[in-house]
Amino acid sequence: MAIRRHAWVLLGWAVLAGFCPSVFAQAGSRVIVNGDLEFGVANGSGAMIDTDFGIGATFDGGASASNPWFTSHPTQAGQCSAAFGVVGACHPVETWVSNNNPDLTGPVAANTGTNFVELNAFVGSMIYQNVCLVAGDTLSYRFAHRRRVLAGSGNNPDSAAFRIKDQANGLVQTITTSSVTGSSWAIRTGSATIGAGVSGILRLGFEAIATSSGNLSAGNLLDSISIGLRPLVDLGGTTSSGAQPEGQDLGDIFIRLNGTSQAGGTVIALQRVAPLNGDAAALDGDFILTVGAGATMSHAAGSDIWLITIPAGAEFDGGVAPGAAGASNPPDGISIDVDAVTDALMEPRESFRLQIVNPGVSGSSNNWLSSAPTCSTQTTATPDFVITGQSQVRLAKISDGAIGSFNFAFGNADTDLLAAGTQAAATIATSASGTAALHDADAGAAGAQGSAVVAPGAAVTIVETIPPGWVLNSAACVDAANAPVAGTSLAGGTLTIPGAATAAGASLTCTFRNGRSPIVRLGKRLPNGRFVAADQFVLSIAPPGTGAATFTTTGSGDVAAGQAVVDPAVAGTSYMLSETATAGADLGNYAIAYACTNANAAGSAGPSGAASAFDLVPAAGDDFTCTFANTRNPLSDLSITKTNTPAAGATDQAGDVVMRETAMVYRIVVTNHGPDAVTGALVRDPASPGLDCTAATCAGTACPGSLSVAALQGAGVALGALANGESVNFDLTCMTQ
Repeated sequence: MAIRRHAWVLLGWAVLAGFCPSVFAQAGSRVIVNGDLEFGVANGSGAMIDTDFGIGATFDGGASASNPWFTSHPTQAGQCSAAFGVVGACHPVETWVSNNNPDLTGPVAANTGTNFVELNAFVGSMIYQNVCLVAGDTLSYRFAHRRRVLAGSGNNPDSAAFRIKDQANGLVQTITTSSVTGSSWAIRTGSATIGAGVSGILRLGFEAIATSSGNLSAGNLLDSISIGLRPLVDLGGTTSSGAQPEGQDLGDIFIRLNGTSQAGGTVIALQRVAPLNGDAAALDGDFILTVGAGATMSHAAGSDIWLITIPAGAEFDGGVAPGAAGASNPPDGISIDVDAVTDALMEPRESFRLQIVNPGVSGSSNNWLSSAPTCSTQTTATPDFVITGQSQVRLAKISDGAIGSFNFAFGNADTDLLAAGTQAAATIATSASGTAALHDADAGAAGAQGSAVVAPGAAVTIVETIPPGWVLNSAACVDAANAPVAGTSLAGGTLTIPGAATAAGASLTCTFRNGRSPIVRLGKRLPNGRFVAADQFVLSIAPPGTGAATFTTTGSGDVAAGQAVVDPAVAGTSYMLSETATAGADLGNYAIAYACTNANAAGSAGPSGAASAFDLVPAAGDDFTCTFANTRNPLSDLSITKTNTPAAGATDQAGDVVMRETAMVYRIVVTNHGPDAVTGALVRDPASPGLDCTAATCAGTACPGSLSVAALQGAGVALGALANGESVNFDLTCMTQ
């Protein structure tokens, strides 16, 4: 049985030093062709058929009837039958017709068919075929051997050997020797292991050793040859159609075989493996394999293994006609069609390869060989099969400074693969500042799917409707290799992708990056209240030119309600923040400080200082709150009293009398009526004529560190910290003169 395939010249199977593939056609066979030795001799006593001889420079082609058999018989000029054609010199194989009379016993019937051969034509010789053998392989055989009974044969045997020889006719291995007596066919069967080191394209055949009559030109009849070798398997002849979109033919896998499928059938496992080109690996559901005639195939969904089963007895001889592969004789094997599956998923370019799994592994049988370089079976993996996938554009959004929801409209792309028709709208909501969020065009598939390009090779547009308070900082696209897409342009909120970038199989990711428009607020604090109860302040945020945002505070005491606000502000613009006093108020009554905080932790820190005006340049995403803190200057109300009747009150009583030469105590009381504490107030009681003071004391927390009459009546004494509502008492003892 031969499974035919389109023409493919099997040069690799005929490579041997000195060989010409066009004439040494049988170089790689693992099947003995025409084992019944039917050379087309139909009548007469037989024929001497010219047969292929030698190799390389010594090669001499024979008649086509004997091909692909060779002989080692030397030239025998003029002895070959012209009816079968003589090519070059005559190298005869003596061929008999069934029921002719080759010996003294009468007509001899062929063991099978109508022809059989005699190994001893004019001399003892060998007939053989060139077979690729592998060391350690097991060979089975069956052949029919008969003695030719002639005068002098007696009980002597004819002897022949089943042998392996090299191309110089040197003995490599004798598989078996057969010696036959009598006058009937002896059937020889058996098996043998090919010896170590015996690998390559070698002569496998039958050689005369001796004849019963002693006549080297007569003896050793041979017929019905059957030799079994495990088939050699590789993926030679596999073709890839190059990168193809979904639904297209990706190429053909050709499992090339040379040999006979063994008992139980031949099971070959193909395994999906990662591609060599670095693409994402296609899954088994991304493609389908369809096996051709001569085999069956099984595959479990989700598995990486496909099992190809070839029935027992199927022969693959390297070609569809006797002889090995050539330009007109394509090699044998099993063809498997490879097609990309059309699915609803938006996938990037994907690739895969298939390789032969070793015999006996992953469900394969153990009755075949692969990876035998001496027989050119070294192609164990296919080239990459490439699925370009549908052109797609993935849309990503990054919002800096805040989160938000953003609306887009596509041109020449479908944003919802589950909805009927072509959908153009897309919405993305970000969940974290600075982190990309993706639009998903197919909520039913795992992961965020890109929008399908409707017309690959035509431009795609993406238009963002920029929300209030946001600015579009950038928009750009990269391809599947993360390289920038050349030729994209951005105008306002519209990004245009050129048609050259959207061809079949394109996988693009376009990222729009928005920044939150900055916000600037200006408020007021009065930590210790107003200097004057009616004081109010005008807050101003002024951009260059006109259009300042202002606000006049309200409230009383330490409350200054209201803010000046610019929302949105323009990123990168310098704003002057200032305050002025309303009519009747005086900023000079206050110590002024300012400070700004930024609610955007990723933004810059706000400025601070001591002035009634400063500049601020916000960036995108900044959220500034600035405050003028006005601390009013201290306010206090001190009173001082003096009396010589302190028990009766803080002041002298009506009708007070001072007695001459009498000592008395004068009390001086200093009181702070607030609202602020006073530190360092100077108390001085100048000396009065006729009054001689001799001692002074002080009571209270704000008393001076040291006290004397001279100091009190002279330059004065400084008080310590006198809190609101506190008093200091000075008692001065004096004598009236």
